[in-house]
Amino acid sequence: PQYCEDYIGQRAGRYDHSEPVMNRANRTDVEGCCWWGRGVIQTTGICNFGMLNYFLGKRAADEGRPARYGTIDFCKDPSAICNRSEHPELKWIAGLFYWMQSVQTYDNEWNYMDSLKEFVRGGMDDDGAFIDAVSGIVNRGCHNPPCDTTGAVDGGHERKENFKKVLEVLLAPDGKLWTNSASNLPSTSGWTDQELPGDTSPPQSQPTTSQLPQNNGPASLGSNGAEDEAEEW
Repeated sequence: PQYCEDYIGQRAGRYDHSEPVMNRANRTDVEGCCWWGRGVIQTTGICNFGMLNYFLGKRAADEGRPARYGTIDFCKDPSAICNRSEHPELKWIAGLFYWMQSVQTYDNEWNYMDSLKEFVRGGMDDDGAFIDAVSGIVNRGCHNPPCDTTGAVDGGHERKENFKKVLEVLLAPDGKLWTNSASNLPSTSGWTDQELPGDTSPPQSQPTTSQLPQNNGPASLGSNGAEDEAEEW
């Protein structure tokens, strides 16, 4: 935006009075105004928008590298994450990019991938320790806020409760994934026939072992750069 304004409840941004800018308060924000969070994980700050532009945006295209959004300069138009009607998926792409770039790779006295495996092996029940650490990385930049000067996690309790709700939806009491059976589908009482969701296509047969593609070559790389086939979960 052309004008940077304060708003009630603002939590991000630091004052920088090194030069005046066009607003009533004569101020600019390091993480404010143009750099306020956007997208599903709130891409925030000059560095994060710059990385998005470097790997997926105009900077990549200008340097001759593959760029899915080579016509978009995220540094000049950070609002493109949310307002490009031709790319409604960008708000999700930006969030996934941040997750892969900054969360999955986190390794600073606490390793995300190792902790994720430990969380899964422990039955996904650790009294909230895993989600608290992840919330700290996403919201404050470290796994054990207040991270020197950044402060406590914003909405930490709500984040933990929402994570619990997701696990309750995905997992049965015995820790296994819910199967798509009538006994655990959401109740449809009170719905009309027109409102009932459903897949009317015929059931698909499952391939036998002999029909599955065989891979005798090197193991493929996972999202964290490790060989998936060599990893034991």
